[in-house]
Amino acid sequence: MEPFLYDSPDFQKELADSVHLAGEVNFLTSLAERGMRVIDAGAHRGVTAVALAKKIGNAGHVYAFEPALCANNLETQTIRRNNQMADFHETQISKAILNAYHQKLSDRIVSDVLIVGAGPAGMTAAFYLAQKGIKVTLLEKRLAPGGGIWGGGMAMNEAVVQDDALGLLDEIGVRHESGDANLHTVDAIELAAGLALKTVQCGAVVLNLITVEDVCVRKHRVTGVAANRTMIAEALPVDPITFSARAVIDATGHEASVVESLRRRDLLANSAADRRLGEGPMDALSGEAFVVENVREVFPGLWVAGMSVCATLGGPRMGPIFGGMLLSGKRVAELVCSTLTKEN
Repeated sequence: MEPFLYDSPDFQKELADSVHLAGEVNFLTSLAERGMRVIDAGAHRGVTAVALAKKIGNAGHVYAFEPALCANNLETQTIRRNNQMADFHETQISKAILNAYHQKLSDRIVSDVLIVGAGPAGMTAAFYLAQKGIKVTLLEKRLAPGGGIWGGGMAMNEAVVQDDALGLLDEIGVRHESGDANLHTVDAIELAAGLALKTVQCGAVVLNLITVEDVCVRKHRVTGVAANRTMIAEALPVDPITFSARAVIDATGHEASVVESLRRRDLLANSAADRRLGEGPMDALSGEAFVVENVREVFPGLWVAGMSVCATLGGPRMGPIFGGMLLSGKRVAELVCSTLTKEN
């Protein structure tokens, strides 16, 4: 006989092979409570002792005694194996992921605010909204959040921000270096990682590898989105699931994909957003102002922020300067928060 690991296939087989042992373990663990002290006299291989220890937890104690030398050695090895921090079964890893993700996903089917696109504007909006106690969920189609921050300009991983955004960088704890003409450089990796960290720590939830395929509209108001796994949406005819929210923010950048779902159905007729999607030629100074000043609700329940503002309304592009993106995210958070407060 060999020592075993709790809840492993060997452990389950041990119980399955012995009705008596299975009954003993089930009965005694049903009586055990966290923090108890238990004596197991005649512990044999330690099956019952280990099962009781797992139920009682670190706050309690199980004292196991076995007079037979051979069985005592097995018991000692079993207990030692189950006490090793690094000793676990592969299926436990899978169960931990499944259980934690199921809980997270189930909790976020309904949110106060859904943000589509976890780029600089989307994460900044989530950061400020979550700080207000608003339930915020970000849906990001790529593996990593951060949008275009990571590549800086022409794959040189430095980003630029202007004076107006320095307070925001200080608030999220991202360092910056002063340059010329009131411009400042930021390590792109630190900016993307720091913004993602602060966003999650404030209570927002990011669900990555999820693509929004469509919007949900009821009574002429956006009430949520239909979303699918990115790889599934691109390859297989599998239906999406829906996420609902009181407000949806399109922060998908150049694509403005949520806005496009309405535009292609002529639901934006006679509005400023009723135009072919796409931004104007590059004009960094004008673009940085445009992306903040034109944050708005383009359809009841649907807001635009970041590069989606320029793509939707025809503003100029601005290249690898990110201050406007961050400030646009902060601005949409302020407007959405104010609107939700009035609706309460």
